[in-house]
Amino acid sequence: MINGGSQTFNYITMTKEEIKKLEPYFVCYSEGKYLDPHGWCHNEPCRRYFHKEHSDFHFVLFTDSDIIYQIDPDGEIYGAELQTYDEFIVRFESFTREKIDNIDPKTIDVWDEADKKFDLESLIPRDDDDYEEEKHYADE
Repeated sequence: MINGGSQTFNYITMTKEEIKKLEPYFVCYSEGKYLDPHGWCHNEPCRRYFHKEHSDFHFVLFTDSDIIYQIDPDGEIYGAELQTYDEFIVRFESFTREKIDNIDPKTIDVWDEADKKFDLESLIPRDDDDYEEEKHYADE
């Protein structure tokens, strides 16, 4: 379920097991609240991912509802919600012209090392108040 201003929408979403099946192929690069200029999913907690081999394929996972959308590199949602694992695979393959699991083992090693070094999987959501305070100091 996602809040759309004065309306609440119910969606069919991927199961947690289906989402887990995607994780080996993607890197979580951001976690926090989604800032949507259109306002229908503004401030929803989310994680943003890109594919380990195709860094131009991004998606956003709204963590409270398990809703997934493809996003552009700027973080804007485009296209329809990816409600099932099969829909996700079809979108990925049509976008990249590759199979989702076609990843060079060297690429996996690079991302595994980055996970260890930078702890990418445990990103800490930024608190908006702290962010504004940091921004204020940076502006001075």
